[in-house]
Amino acid sequence: DRHKWRREVDLSGARQYLLQHLPTGDKRLQQVRDTQSDFQLWATHIGTDPLKLFIDTTRSAQLLYLQTIMLNLQIIYAQDSAATNWLAEQEANTSSLFGTLRYGFSPALKQALHQEADALLNGLGDVTNLATRIGELNGVLNHQGFAGKPWMTALKQPVQDTFKALGELASGAGKATFESVLLAWVPIDSRMALGKRQNIVALLRTLLIGQILLDSTARVVIDEQAVTKLKQWVREWQVLNKQISDIRRRWLYPNAYNTRQSTARNLQAHKHKLRVHELSIPALLDFQNNEYARLLQDEIRQYFQSGKTQAKDWLARAKGWTDRLGGTAGSITWGVVMLNLIN
Repeated sequence: DRHKWRREVDLSGARQYLLQHLPTGDKRLQQVRDTQSDFQLWATHIGTDPLKLFIDTTRSAQLLYLQTIMLNLQIIYAQDSAATNWLAEQEANTSSLFGTLRYGFSPALKQALHQEADALLNGLGDVTNLATRIGELNGVLNHQGFAGKPWMTALKQPVQDTFKALGELASGAGKATFESVLLAWVPIDSRMALGKRQNIVALLRTLLIGQILLDSTARVVIDEQAVTKLKQWVREWQVLNKQISDIRRRWLYPNAYNTRQSTARNLQAHKHKLRVHELSIPALLDFQNNEYARLLQDEIRQYFQSGKTQAKDWLARAKGWTDRLGGTAGSITWGVVMLNLIN
């Protein structure tokens, strides 16, 4: 118990150790904060114009060079939760190269893609509305080739050239880098979505844009039974939550002597069952020929059940999973997994 623990631990020595090393820790933490501040000032000063770095994004070799540098910076910087919020602001406001990293550093291309996706998804507010438009959305998601679309040909030639360079890289020398760019945004997107109401429009828009940029031959499809499956999943989720609430009440107000220990074990078991159920949420989308989403969902559920809840190796582990499940890691991770699992 706590009193026994206090007798066995040298609290005075521990307090002295902390006081001795606290100044060093504060100094190093301040150095990190100063570096982060310099990093943000540098990014804001450069703005969104790659030409300030003498980079022509219409040339695939130069575009790949800048993508690789910015990718490495983002992977390092995104490890801090405060930095995650700043990166999310860059994505929303397009005030630095980080906000256009996924779009070949072209604000015009980003704006055009968002406008087209928003127009397609206009009026789609929740899963119920989605059920009535599955056929239409599947037709767009499985459309081969976007370079000849009217909204694309209306863009200025340098923007079209950047899109062409992106396509060349995504299917050739820069495929691994481009998929890593999409993968690097997973911690940021997931943290920003955590605890918030699921935004179907934003997530579908992200998926659509990822499909366009990658121009992947592996096509995704919306499950026509997704709404029915989701309603059943919600009913089971509500039952589990009600059971947990009842068990917690029995622990607070026991009706028999010496039952709290067994009630607590029962409560923990139900909480674990609820978490496993949450990780089994029906997939809204999956690939036509291979059930990548289901396979990856099973991997994540098994990882959770193994007891390894630490997230420090999540990026490397997710990269290994997607590499093993197929060559469409970017589409899988940024599109299908984000929409199916994060929320």
